[in-house]
Amino acid sequence: MSLYVIKVVISALTIVGITQITKRAGSFCDGILASLALTSLTLFVALAVLLKRGVGFPLALGIGLLIMVGAYLLTAALVRRCGVHI
Repeated sequence: MSLYVIKVVISALTIVGITQITKRAGSFCDGILASLALTSLTLFVALAVLLKRGVGFPLALGIGLLIMVGAYLLTAALVRRCGVHI
């Protein structure tokens, strides 16, 4: 139960931190920070799944990073397709 509480607190602090930074930095930074936070979630999910399946940590981290970069590039392409140019 305490691990769950820690995860919730870290998630809340991340959201509040991004919100406060974007209030000061402007809309461009807002989009960059928000998309990084969302796409980085793919890293943690992939890392957890790979480690659970017995993949070594360095390899799992590398694969997770590749998946995260792919998710970020996909997000950027979808945003561009919707008419927003970065």
